Amino acid sequence: AMIIAVVLTRDNYNEWSTELTNALRAKRKLGFIDGTIPKPSIDDPKFDLWASVNSMIVGWIRSSIEAKVRSTVTFI
Repeated sequence: AMIIAVVLTRDNYNEWSTELTNALRAKRKLGFIDGTIPKPSIDDPKFDLWASVNSMIVGWIRSSIEAKVRSTVTFI
């Protein structure tokens, strides 16, 4: 599911970034991006929940990127 209406293209990074940051902040998930919600160690009981939410956020981000651009940033 898309959480923002702006799709990242080769020409609109600033607009996309602002919208994505705002949406993640509203959903209380920005810490996954800025590092204030750190990845727990694999033996931490919270690891599975963290990994699940992280995967959801990666999906949100990927779905907000134009296919041509997405293919260049998939592994970053």
